[in-house]
Amino acid sequence: MTGRGLLTSLGIGLAASMDSLRSGRCGIELDENAPAGAIACTGRIHGFDPAEYVPPRIRVQTDRWTHLGLAVAAEALHEARLDQPDPIAAERIGVMTAVGSGGNEFGQHELQKLHSRGPANVGPYQSIAWFSAALTGQMSIQFGLKGPCGVVAAQEAGGIEAIAAAAGTIASGEADQIVISSAEAQLNPYALACLQSQQGFSAERDPSTAFQPFTTRAAGLVPAEGASALVLEDEDSARRRGVPVLAFVAGFGSSFSLPSDPRQDAILASIHSALNVAGLSIDDIDLVIPNAVADPALDLAEVAALRTLFGDRQPPVLLAKTAWGGLCSASAVADANVAIHVQECGCDLCVPMAADKCLSGLDIITSARPLLKPRQTLILAAGFDGARAALILQATHNNGR
Repeated sequence: MTGRGLLTSLGIGLAASMDSLRSGRCGIELDENAPAGAIACTGRIHGFDPAEYVPPRIRVQTDRWTHLGLAVAAEALHEARLDQPDPIAAERIGVMTAVGSGGNEFGQHELQKLHSRGPANVGPYQSIAWFSAALTGQMSIQFGLKGPCGVVAAQEAGGIEAIAAAAGTIASGEADQIVISSAEAQLNPYALACLQSQQGFSAERDPSTAFQPFTTRAAGLVPAEGASALVLEDEDSARRRGVPVLAFVAGFGSSFSLPSDPRQDAILASIHSALNVAGLSIDDIDLVIPNAVADPALDLAEVAALRTLFGDRQPPVLLAKTAWGGLCSASAVADANVAIHVQECGCDLCVPMAADKCLSGLDIITSARPLLKPRQTLILAAGFDGARAALILQATHNNGR
């Protein structure tokens, strides 16, 4: 990994979000207009101006979701020194995205036109703005990237699956670099109505307790908007270009369980698969970033899996997502951004959680603490449809190279 990008309710850009995490700030807020019993708290981004990242003619064709994804991709490409690749190099740079809800705000506006003014008033860009591959295509066009492109639709698990797909494409020799971007803009009325019809979302009206996974206060997921990005490339390519390596993808795995049956064996299957790919053992894991969606049954299954997995040696568990909310497909890539920060700097983060309410048996980080820089971090993700994924990131200070 040689580039990162992050955009959350805590701030615009990776540095702003990390600074807010260090200060313990929470980006979740109450929507005063939310009706009783409905989703009341959200993680909304403030101060984002798409004009800074997207040309005018593209802005009118695309959804806010795409604007967020382009912004973090630009940040990641800049850190990886790939924001202005020459034409020959661009042929070997690919794009991979993870998508959840897609361009729903754009779709809402066009549907309103359809029902209020008739079909002739629906804009032609409706056909391309809402669908899953829109961000992939716009990234390829805007940044001139002509390598292999793809999109993964697997809800929360999609971010890890996108990283795995990118790593496989690079390992096959089809590309030298791939920029991964995942984004969600799910706080418009249409998207919130869709979420409201599903189970597992919090109706709590106090932002400080609305999203408290792995605690006795768990009341459901708080939806949020945001985006995250990474640049993956072959290590030899990074060395030749003189670009600092941020972390290594050591291993990944996936599994599936029925949403109504959140068994810990499915969670363990994805983890053991990732460990096998990485050639590591449980003892090599120094930090865990779990899925943690604040659904009591799902949380308890994940806690049970971690207890079974690690036994008496419980590594620290970090839940940075409690500061910005649930990012669906962007969640795992955001967690990877956080993992890289902790592997570089140690745990200087102050997560907004109620320490006295945490479930027993795990070492859950709730405030900044002295922490040896993790060598390997385990990241878990799961979609509400039952897809599960695990990713192991290896720090540069212990890569065996």
